Amino acid sequence: MTTASPPSEGSVVDLVCPSVAALLCALVCALGLNSAIRYVVRCGYSFGLWTSEQIPALDELPSTSTGLTKSALSQIPATAYESGLNLTVTDCSICLGQFAEGEKVRLVPKCSHVFHAMCIDTWLLSNSSCPLCRQALIYLVQDAGIS
Repeated sequence: MTTASPPSEGSVVDLVCPSVAALLCALVCALGLNSAIRYVVRCGYSFGLWTSEQIPALDELPSTSTGLTKSALSQIPATAYESGLNLTVTDCSICLGQFAEGEKVRLVPKCSHVFHAMCIDTWLLSNSSCPLCRQALIYLVQDAGIS
């Protein structure tokens, strides 16, 4: 009987090295292509790939990274909390405190999430979305005619 001898160490290295080199080359090419595409997308306007009519001006786009104005915030009604309000939650998701009788709470339009008035006011002065579901409130305020 003859036994098969294990492959020599040199033959394993000869098989693995080209495979690893090919994978590294493919990775470098993919990263380079990704970088090139991102550069063209970012700087395409300066290269003349797009005209100004095809790209809206930045000041025309509504900003969701800024908060609501105080006048817009005052249009969202605040109510004194009572146990008979039929709210599904009894605590504020921002400060994690329980609602107490008589505390002012605000019900966020559309999504109906409830927060302490002070907590949500602080949040909405720097953000324009609900802290729980990220519903964009700036569009709701504009749709209601509040500016």
